[in-house]
Amino acid sequence: MNRIAWGFLVLCPLSFFSIVFPQERVDAQATSAKTERLPTAAEISERYAKASGGREAWAKLSTLVLTGTIEVASPQMSGTVEILAKAPNKLLLTMSLLNGQFVRKQGYDGQNGWEFDPESGLKRLAGAELQQTKLDAVFDTDIRFAELYPDMKVVGKTSVGNREAYKVSTKGPDGKNKNFYFDAQTWLRIAEDAETTDDNGKNLELKSFFEDYRAVAGVQLPFRVRITSSSISFVMNIQEAKHNVPVEDSSFAVPAESAAAPKPAADTAADTPDEGETKGHTYENKFFGMQYDFPEDWTIHGEETKKRIMEVGKNAVSGDDPARRPEWNPP
Repeated sequence: MNRIAWGFLVLCPLSFFSIVFPQERVDAQATSAKTERLPTAAEISERYAKASGGREAWAKLSTLVLTGTIEVASPQMSGTVEILAKAPNKLLLTMSLLNGQFVRKQGYDGQNGWEFDPESGLKRLAGAELQQTKLDAVFDTDIRFAELYPDMKVVGKTSVGNREAYKVSTKGPDGKNKNFYFDAQTWLRIAEDAETTDDNGKNLELKSFFEDYRAVAGVQLPFRVRITSSSISFVMNIQEAKHNVPVEDSSFAVPAESAAAPKPAADTAADTPDEGETKGHTYENKFFGMQYDFPEDWTIHGEETKKRIMEVGKNAVSGDDPARRPEWNPP
């Protein structure tokens, strides 16, 4: 299960977040090969496969179900994350925010990739997006790294936080640069950065940090993932990890068109407050569900009075500038 699978959550329509997280330093300066012999890409792939648990441990797994939380800094909000993964290549990721008011899903059923949220409806993936999702869905990525990224190159030794790491560069299905960082001591993958675009077509650099590795059925999984970019940053914490539990293939299937239709627009006529109605000395407003009996000596003002009030307000706002007055003419 590709670590970058977490990254799709960043591309959800969350542009209303104004978030500034401390940007952890991934050193751009790599140690020259002249001062230290660097391992080859093949050597790093093999060491990473062993560090992640090894081929034998991964072969014993058929499914992984990870559930956890997502925390956004500002405005403060939280939600839940669930990842269903099934060998050899099925994946479903679900993010829910604001007590389920915003839910986004992305899935791959072995052939078809898709995204869905109630506002936008169903999107069938194609091209580079489909190829990336297909790559994300590979169940045992950690032991197949050299196979999945045959063009990767070791470019140097650098720093990720306070850890020394080997930097390996490659390109994603979209042809954009992607870098992996492997801990020089544990050989686990501890960070990634990639060039990508958000839903609005804006270019951004996505950084992912994989922390708090723990053993689950003999394989190593990060229980804390931090994702940052220039527009959004958040932290995900895995709270529970289950393995080899039954997961039906239907869980990954493309939603039916009828069930995945966008949420219908609100009935503006029904949602627009009315001014109410006055009969005798009783005022009733059905929109707000209220009724008020006013004294008999009160006077009901009509449209002419409202126009006069608007005119007074117009003059107060425009002051001595007659050019501004037409803007305030009542209908």
